[in-house]
Amino acid sequence: MSDVIRNERKLKEIFAGSFQIGAAVNPRTIQSQEELLAYHFNSITAENEMKFVSLQPEEGIFTFEEADPSALLFYNDYNESNPLKREKIYRLLQLLLDQGAPIHGVGLQAHWNLYGPSLDDIRAAIEKYASLGLQLQLTELDVSMFAFDDKRTDLKEAPPELIELQAQRYEQLFKLLKEYRDVISSVTFWGAADDYTWLDNFPVCGRKNWPFLFDEHHQPKPAFHRVAELAGS
Repeated sequence: MSDVIRNERKLKEIFAGSFQIGAAVNPRTIQSQEELLAYHFNSITAENEMKFVSLQPEEGIFTFEEADPSALLFYNDYNESNPLKREKIYRLLQLLLDQGAPIHGVGLQAHWNLYGPSLDDIRAAIEKYASLGLQLQLTELDVSMFAFDDKRTDLKEAPPELIELQAQRYEQLFKLLKEYRDVISSVTFWGAADDYTWLDNFPVCGRKNWPFLFDEHHQPKPAFHRVAELAGS
């Protein structure tokens, strides 16, 4: 979609004083979303290409390259804002730090939805992990239109009421994240636009999802505009 004409502000400029804005990419989307990625994002992350199935295709055979000596080590986990798991992650990190493990930060995967986790739980998780003196990053952010236990399959496009709820949710989330910009160094989405998301067909086979700030044509959604309004706050 290289013929897209853009007038909106760039996400990476809107949050330049707060944190980096990234997106996960794969061999398909780094081409199909090239224009969008270059315009709005200032970092990219290899999606599933950095998982064990790619890095260790056979036992004892590894495809990774030598690490950058300045690379930082992050503990990255999901359901990181759930109170019970939050406490377990905290205790594990505290134990590792006490043993001298070279951990520099915590990655909150942030696979969230319109209804959860609560802002209070997210805030508590941020404060808990930051109390260890570690840098925080959101590493896989998306906001599903559906609660995890919602099995509906009737929607072929996102209805206006859910689009509005998503806009409100993103506004609330980024307002909260900006409060903690001193400890959050990066916010990375697990994708960039609704034409490609791991949430299509998961956890419900045959269901489309629309979890990002940009639609299937890479155009800004109401959620983007609501987030952009936070620029001066």
